[in-house]
Amino acid sequence: MAAAKLMARIQTEQNSMVQLADLHSKQGSTLTEYIRKKDLGRGNQASTSLSLLDAEAQLKFDDQHLIERHFHEPPSLTLHLYSTYFKFEHKDFLSCVKEKQLPPDLIDVFNEASCRYYEGCLIVEIHDHRQTANNQHTANDKTVHIKRVVMRPTAESIWSDIQLLNEEWNSSWTEQTALEIEAQILLVTEEPLCLDPSFNVSRISNAMELSNGKCQPKKKQKWNSLEREQKLAQKKENNKLMTILDVRSKRSFPFEPSFGNISFLQDWRAKKQKSSQKVIPTIETKKIKNRKTMTEPPPMPDGRKCVRTIRFERNEGTNRKVYTVVNLYVLNGAYDGVFRWGTACDTSVNGGNIEFKLGPGYLMETYVVQLKTAYGYFNSLISDNNLANPVPHSPSVTARMAAAAAAQQQQMALLQNASMQQQQQKQQQQQQQQQQQQQQQQQQQQQQQQQQQ
Repeated sequence: MAAAKLMARIQTEQNSMVQLADLHSKQGSTLTEYIRKKDLGRGNQASTSLSLLDAEAQLKFDDQHLIERHFHEPPSLTLHLYSTYFKFEHKDFLSCVKEKQLPPDLIDVFNEASCRYYEGCLIVEIHDHRQTANNQHTANDKTVHIKRVVMRPTAESIWSDIQLLNEEWNSSWTEQTALEIEAQILLVTEEPLCLDPSFNVSRISNAMELSNGKCQPKKKQKWNSLEREQKLAQKKENNKLMTILDVRSKRSFPFEPSFGNISFLQDWRAKKQKSSQKVIPTIETKKIKNRKTMTEPPPMPDGRKCVRTIRFERNEGTNRKVYTVVNLYVLNGAYDGVFRWGTACDTSVNGGNIEFKLGPGYLMETYVVQLKTAYGYFNSLISDNNLANPVPHSPSVTARMAAAAAAQQQQMALLQNASMQQQQQKQQQQQQQQQQQQQQQQQQQQQQQQQQQ
């Protein structure tokens, strides 16, 4: 039973490595892969009822129904609101959340952070830690109001997304091509047009805007100068009492951390561009006295050692090439790697960078074999510099698979021997327990005979 469980676990791990290699192969080919969205709404059968289509369309563009459909899914973003903890520059992001619209300036930040989109929208979960206006919550009250808001794309955010795609793929789209792409996106994301000239339509629309829009502000209480001074003094005393044990309250200036939207985006984009242009250290092959030798790069700051470098190359059009490099590192017998592709050698310019973990050596070899098979289908293998050399290098995929299978069988044999030894130890323990029980029974019988005599 133990050997069967170990075999099942090893098979599961190898399947996960195969899926990981296939995923990296797909992601590495996204440099020139164009997104072609189908035109929804066309090609429907004539027998479909119009009322059902209208009902489905209304549910599709309803925010509450979208939140209910993805209630058990994680949110795209989580926003915590405090009374004095955060300050947004010009409050652009908060205004976009309030208006339920995607901010066009943060599309690249959302993409880099791998924010999950639901039907083209972002679901933002808001945790409101602020106290109510009537001061109903005390300092020990930890109740948090949680609600979800749907942020839908606008014309400006869609156009920003199209420009980012154009920059990422390094293409020269004409204005007509960009407008055609935007038209296809609008057909999927926007609600159907209402061409009814009736006045009732505008009245209903105005009523919906009034109910979904801003609430009327409450009238402020009118105070005289004396009451205003008393209120401010009481508020200052309460704040001092609440922060009496806080070290930050002893500062000469108030604690107000700020979030500069523009400066943050500029710094983040500059760091991203700098990291993409940085060349990754790899294992190189050099000829010294008519003999090929491999130069080992220096170890990483965390102690990892590069033991294998695999290079691929493919042509994109007539004047551009895509270079792919895969570095495999080892630390304490555990392998991990970096998958990087771009239009400049050993960089991720116009490409991407993926860091992943593998595990033991046989899983690393399984990943390499599957990567060469899947990614090598549309890329040319340039080199495979291997310092670890867990399996002898062979130019054929069949030989590599056989070597990996042999290594796996050898490890399985070791695991089976270990499991057999464990079973033998258990059997010996059981025999010893049985002998002890027999001795105890004999002693009890002798005691009973003595008592009877």
